[in-house]
Amino acid sequence: MRIRIQYPLFAAFLGVIGLLSVLIVLLVSSSLRKELGLTVRADLERQLALGEWVVQEAGLVDLDSLAREITDRIGYRVTFIDPEGSVLGDSYVELGRLPEVENHYDRPEVQDLLVSGETVSFAERTSETVAESLLYAARLITLDGSSVIMRIAAPQTDIERTVSGVQRTVALTGLLAMLFALAAAYMISIALTKPLVLLAQRARQFSKGDYTVRVPDTKVTELQDVADAFNLLTDELQSRLTELGHEREEMQTLIDCMAEGVIALSEDARVIRMNRSARALLELLDTPAFAPVNSVVSDNKLRSILEDSVIRPGNSDEVEVNGRHLLVSSRALDPGGAVTTLLDISEIRRLEQVRRDFVANASHELKTPLTSIRGYAETLLDDDPPEKLKLEFLTSIRKNTLRLEHLVEDL
Repeated sequence: MRIRIQYPLFAAFLGVIGLLSVLIVLLVSSSLRKELGLTVRADLERQLALGEWVVQEAGLVDLDSLAREITDRIGYRVTFIDPEGSVLGDSYVELGRLPEVENHYDRPEVQDLLVSGETVSFAERTSETVAESLLYAARLITLDGSSVIMRIAAPQTDIERTVSGVQRTVALTGLLAMLFALAAAYMISIALTKPLVLLAQRARQFSKGDYTVRVPDTKVTELQDVADAFNLLTDELQSRLTELGHEREEMQTLIDCMAEGVIALSEDARVIRMNRSARALLELLDTPAFAPVNSVVSDNKLRSILEDSVIRPGNSDEVEVNGRHLLVSSRALDPGGAVTTLLDISEIRRLEQVRRDFVANASHELKTPLTSIRGYAETLLDDDPPEKLKLEFLTSIRKNTLRLEHLVEDL
């Protein structure tokens, strides 16, 4: 399916700006939420310090009324809790319902304060009493030998409201940027498509054999590079064709200089070409052009392999010709025929025989002392020979062990 160049440009601009907007929203939201949280924590810590002073001035009496009075001044929920968890005062609980409030001993901020011994403890959670997400700060106040926990709770909704406002501002900015990007993409696409249409016309003329066509200059640097490349292509076509002719001659020379024998066969098993190495391996002085294989190759097996390679190319086989081991491989030619290579592997086969002889000799040399050691060891284990005979066995074992060591060193 073909698409106009404007569409990828539109998609690219919108995608980049949309991705950047999302990343900015995420980064700014995270950073702003963190900074606001730290600010609220610092404010709560200051309010607790002031609250401690107020409690010390007022005393540990009528803490419920004191909690409501402090809330009226600072705007945050205030709770007084004794060290056993009983709520002594809560500015968000209606008068007379304070005994119904559950014990707060297991609240995280209370536990952290009592267990860790820190001056102030913090916790973020949803309040079970007022069913609202709050940031809690607690401080232990001691007065006249008695202790009470003062806890202030700040709603998280203010932070989220501020973060949401910033997110909306960034989203609106991103939307405006997308509109500007669409306009810019449209203008860029117009500037790009006009030279490309002209280049396509010149290319069609070139494909019809008109190598004199030229692409005019353009103000777009990248498109000018394409135009220059196209014009350079038309200028160098003839020289390239000449170079291809030279390269063909060089390739033929290279094939003649190969150590492997190369035979090119037609689809009716006639020799199209045979390099120097192939003639040397087959002991031929010259080969007539398009001579049948059966008139050139005297070895029956090799002749059969060459004739079969035209019918079933892609196989490999080994044959001995004139005392040499040859590996014969073939590949198909298009539209018909095959190319066959003759690789002299006589030296490889000789080395394989040397390796087999070496392994056989080494195995024989190792087997003799091992057999002796095993026999002496089994005799010593199964019987209880006299000390003199036992000494002779151990001496023979040591002698054969030393012999094995010498064999290993020789290997």
